[in-house]
Amino acid sequence: METMETCSNEGFGHVVSLPTSARRINVPLVAPRSEEEGRLVVSSRQTDRMEADDLVSLACQLANARDLVKGRACDRLRDIARQMEHLQMAAREILQDAQRDEDLHQVPCNMAKQPGRIYHLYSKNGQRFFSLIAPHEWGQPEKLEQYSGSYRLEFDRSWTPIDEVEKRDTDVERIQHLMRRGGPAMLTFVDVLILDNGAYSLKIGTSTDEYPRLIPNSIVKAKHEKKRVFVADEFSECVEKTALFYVRPIERGYVVNWDTQQKIWERAFASMSLETQNKRLVLTDNNYLVPALSDVANELLFEVFEFDAVHKTSASSLVAEHSSRVLNERCVLVVDCGFSFTHVAPFVDGLLIQEAVVRLDVGGKALTNKLKDWISYRQLNVMEETHVINECKEDVCFVSQDFDRDMVFARKKAMDNFLIKRYVLPDFETRHRGVVTDIREGAEPNSQSITLNVERFALPEILFNPSDIGVDQIGVAEAVVHSIQSCPENLRPALAENVVVMGGSSKFPGFTERLRKEIRSFLNADYDLKVVEGVPDAETHAWRCARELFEEKTLDTLPWVSRLDWLEHGESLEYSRFFRTLRTSDELRELMLRERENAADVVLDISTSNISEPTDLSSL
Repeated sequence: METMETCSNEGFGHVVSLPTSARRINVPLVAPRSEEEGRLVVSSRQTDRMEADDLVSLACQLANARDLVKGRACDRLRDIARQMEHLQMAAREILQDAQRDEDLHQVPCNMAKQPGRIYHLYSKNGQRFFSLIAPHEWGQPEKLEQYSGSYRLEFDRSWTPIDEVEKRDTDVERIQHLMRRGGPAMLTFVDVLILDNGAYSLKIGTSTDEYPRLIPNSIVKAKHEKKRVFVADEFSECVEKTALFYVRPIERGYVVNWDTQQKIWERAFASMSLETQNKRLVLTDNNYLVPALSDVANELLFEVFEFDAVHKTSASSLVAEHSSRVLNERCVLVVDCGFSFTHVAPFVDGLLIQEAVVRLDVGGKALTNKLKDWISYRQLNVMEETHVINECKEDVCFVSQDFDRDMVFARKKAMDNFLIKRYVLPDFETRHRGVVTDIREGAEPNSQSITLNVERFALPEILFNPSDIGVDQIGVAEAVVHSIQSCPENLRPALAENVVVMGGSSKFPGFTERLRKEIRSFLNADYDLKVVEGVPDAETHAWRCARELFEEKTLDTLPWVSRLDWLEHGESLEYSRFFRTLRTSDELRELMLRERENAADVVLDISTSNISEPTDLSSL
């Protein structure tokens, strides 16, 4: 039996050493009081969780805290190490270029070197020399053997290899173009911040980042923390993610609490060490689409954060712009399964077909709440465990390809039922996320668990049949078909051939396959159907599309509102500049009928409020 040693320590009353399998843990305790003063509790925070003299639990908790601190420190050191390696590589390249330039300046040349001209390097009898004559211009085969390379002399007296000239010219041309435009366009590409302001999480990063950072878009209060609240990424510092109270700025897809949103943005920018002054921002914000809703985003962005220019859009619009400008796909149908809702939006040439947009009031939040109801009614009261059950939903649930067949398996006993799973709940000491185990395996001692059977596939089924929980709306597959049928007839085949699925609630295994199968069953048999595969991460897809737009140098061509524009014109400029949509469907139908009566080819005139030139869609 293991023994427990007690020794004195200066500054504390006692230090208890507990032996473990790998090391001995020293637990400092508060000096004991005299009997007249009464007993001193080791930690007031633990009084409602364990006995005050349960030193084993106290030591385990201290060891876990030490491991967490060491883990975080190691992660930060790894990031610093990667940055140091990158800087070393950059420094090595600079030194190599400098040595090459110095060496080339030592090469003999019987003429004055002029910046901007290309010089060809030859080597004859061990002697190098520059010439203005290219190898193919000599007409002598031996010159090809003497040829070593071609370089252009730049105005800063550096040399650029001939195969890198085009890339350098492109970069210089871009910088000159931005400088000619003036205002916000004079900013360099690192000054563009992309913020996908989702209801569940922020996807944030600069246009030079390869991946965005995901930050919770909420302020959280935990029961065991008497005074502290966790804002945005501070949630990772919450040790016990149980009995949490959430304050979210976005409800039903729109920002309704701007004070909360401001605090979250401030924390997010500070945690990433982002300087917002004189930078441009690409922001997904749905409030500007609804004039009746309060939208103080510009006041915060221009006056508080001091951004120089803002481009407002929606996540679906970013995907549509990417499809049109980068992939050269003129028509796209975006299915956005988010936290608060599910949107189906058709686009042509990046313009929204407004009357064909379909919204479903079912998203990830509704699914998590429904799973809490089911588990609390059948097994264990988890109504306050939103975070734990949301993770359970992500780990366990899947979309059934044949609901009736899976219901037959779900009715079988545990030994014959391959669907039933046990979900071991986290204890936030040895395990910080739940674990999925087979029901046939023995349960872990001293652990709480729940059993999930029909809930695994019945929960995502709500997205396809909202009427199952009393929501009088069509499912996502029917919404896609309804949206296609609401578009002009000659656009429908092209829309059906480019369906893009995004949003965190579409990440259930089997979602895309089920959606494709149901759309095919409802859709006109003459139309080909293609649900785009290969989306790397449905949750961050909109952010990635914005970054690739910038890489393709098309982000600058999108409309921007600068601080000066906002001060001069106010909010009225926003709707006319950002809301890009086709004519109404009725106008399009009338136009098509008139052209058919004239026996002419169908040419659709699409325009925005600030674009009057017609666009030819006959090729679609």
